[in-house]
Amino acid sequence: MLQRIERAEALCDRLKGAILELVPQWSLAPVVLAIQALRGVSLIVASVIVAEVGCFSRFDSPRQLMAYLGLNPSEHSSGATIWRGAITKTGNALARTCLVEAAWTYRFPTRVTQIIRDRLNGLPEPIRNVAWKAQVRLSARYRKLIAAGKPAPKVVVAIARELVGFILTIDRDRGTPRGAALPHHRAYGSRTRRFDRVKLGQEYRGGGDPGRRSTDRAAPVGRPDVLTCARTRSASRQQPRRGTSARHGAAVP
Repeated sequence: MLQRIERAEALCDRLKGAILELVPQWSLAPVVLAIQALRGVSLIVASVIVAEVGCFSRFDSPRQLMAYLGLNPSEHSSGATIWRGAITKTGNALARTCLVEAAWTYRFPTRVTQIIRDRLNGLPEPIRNVAWKAQVRLSARYRKLIAAGKPAPKVVVAIARELVGFILTIDRDRGTPRGAALPHHRAYGSRTRRFDRVKLGQEYRGGGDPGRRSTDRAAPVGRPDVLTCARTRSASRQQPRRGTSARHGAAVP
């Protein structure tokens, strides 16, 4: 058991090191650096959120982004009766989980630790102001809801929903025009595709428009091409079995 834990920790360390190495080469690296100004949003959390959401400018309002992440409350209304229940959870589960984990840090009093101070170095003043405003508001809201008798998990989800609004505000203060798609990202996609997702935009072939995915790119080393495998399976299903008819199962002379 101890060896399994050590291997898991070593794997986590290698993955963190790979993310730390690849993020500076990513087209969305400025967004990752900017939203790290928020409390609870470290490099891993910021990378996951940006990789899963992509270009924040394609959302016209914070409510749209909250609904995309499944953090908005469900509703069952009829006539004058309005009933709202738990969150819908219809959006991106991985990004929602990271936001909820980040929201737990706002149960502590407001302060700028050395870790946050290091992440703020080099960021513009408007982004710093938004980050401090978010910390003051969300910490106060956590204490207020807890004092009202709300369960802590429900309060944390409410904090995560408001945190989404501050993330969108930071992206706009960074200077990204609304509706503009960044390179290596499809504005209508649900993710930045394989981290840009896996290689942060390095899987595109040289030449041509970097914003368009190559349809004839080679498969990763050591792995068969997915499209080739799918075509092979489809062709094998269409072929009749030896000695039988493809339609009626009769013996073939």
